[in-house]
Amino acid sequence: MSFQSKRRDIALSLKNSFTINTWFNYGVSLFGFTIVTLLVVGKLPVEEITVWLLFNSLMNFSNLVDFGFSPVISRQYSYCVISIGSNEDQDYKWAKIAKIYGLSGIIFLSLLVLFVLVGFLLYKTSISHNIIKTVKVSELSLAYLILIAGLSISFYGKKYSNALMGLGKVPLVNRINAILNLGKYIIGGIAFYLFESILILVIVYQIVNVSIVVKNYFLLRSEFRQFKGFKNVSFNRETFDEIFSPAWRGAIGLLGSTGVVEISGHLFSIYGNNNEVANYLFAIRIIGYVSMISSIPFYSKLPIWNSLRKNGEIIRLINESFRSLNIVCGVYLIGVVSALFIIPFILKIIGSDLSFVTNELWLFIALVYFLERHHGVHAHLYATTNKEPFYKPIIISGLIYLGTLFFVRESLTAWNIVLCYFFTNLLINNWWNVFISIKSLGLSVNEYIAKVKPAIFFFLILTLLWGYFFI
Repeated sequence: MSFQSKRRDIALSLKNSFTINTWFNYGVSLFGFTIVTLLVVGKLPVEEITVWLLFNSLMNFSNLVDFGFSPVISRQYSYCVISIGSNEDQDYKWAKIAKIYGLSGIIFLSLLVLFVLVGFLLYKTSISHNIIKTVKVSELSLAYLILIAGLSISFYGKKYSNALMGLGKVPLVNRINAILNLGKYIIGGIAFYLFESILILVIVYQIVNVSIVVKNYFLLRSEFRQFKGFKNVSFNRETFDEIFSPAWRGAIGLLGSTGVVEISGHLFSIYGNNNEVANYLFAIRIIGYVSMISSIPFYSKLPIWNSLRKNGEIIRLINESFRSLNIVCGVYLIGVVSALFIIPFILKIIGSDLSFVTNELWLFIALVYFLERHHGVHAHLYATTNKEPFYKPIIISGLIYLGTLFFVRESLTAWNIVLCYFFTNLLINNWWNVFISIKSLGLSVNEYIAKVKPAIFFFLILTLLWGYFFI
């Protein structure tokens, strides 16, 4: 093979890599969040910074109101694609895909209504409470309405991205999304720099978000022409039962993890000190992005894990998924330590009214989210069995967490919130998710520890760092 042929094969391999393209997409998101957020915190007063961070929280609520349907629907597509391309009954498989596609239309239309209601509820409580503290009440209220409208379209557009992801087009989707999002952040950053307006920034963001939905719509029909003949909405009881059963349990998982974190942030924004609220919300956004970027080596391969489990290739599933888990933990540690030193320095350079949380609080947040990332990986790994048994412990821990916060709401601090989250997760989720996951793989605890020694080492480093600053 010639050098030119080898170079072409390498380029093609990189182009079609699930992990690299997902990293590229999320890397662009991290870059955009960093640049735009630094512009916002460098130019706006604390009151408007808080509003912007709460707007960002609404974007996370769009994933919560998804109620776990997206990963389950993508998994259903993945199970179908295993046989497509073989000599099995193609008509049956595409008929199954048509049922999934039509049902997803009904599901996301229904959830869209719920998302709008959630957006309205948040506005009437925490959002409006913080908007009236600014001097741009009308402008920020209009920005919120535009944000709701744009995110609603993006929410329904999950119907198209789920199909593309489940049918193996993860690299293509992420590559195109990254390019469009890069344009969004560049144009949005320039517009904000010129006008110093959250409204302008929201408008730019939502125009690009809607264009991504349109792109996915046409891309799906271009890659799989069969979708041109599928009904946009249709109901099939058998398909609904297959999707709903694991999805609602996954929904409880989302609400009990990301959901309670977002709700606690909104609760804190009502009862907390303005400066401390802004600092905490900023830190939570940063740790969220660190967690998201670090999880790519695992989550970008979920279709592969689903296929391996479906085909009974358990040994390969164990080796490859745990290798990815170790990489996740290593990347997470690098992100946390980098943020520890870089972010306070940048905030000082740009003269922001915002301060980063203390070193000991940041590292404790990082420890809590390290454990959550670890048990979250195992929850998704176990979910490849198409079972979601996590709803009971998550309901219990989530209710304890929110109940405790509400009880002490008049004296809420960032430390109270994080400590409460740590203890409620430690109660069940941190260990139980891991236990049932490794049990489903036929591993003992000692066998599991032997395979994740790097992850344990990274956790110990993080613990020692926290101890150094805390003591």
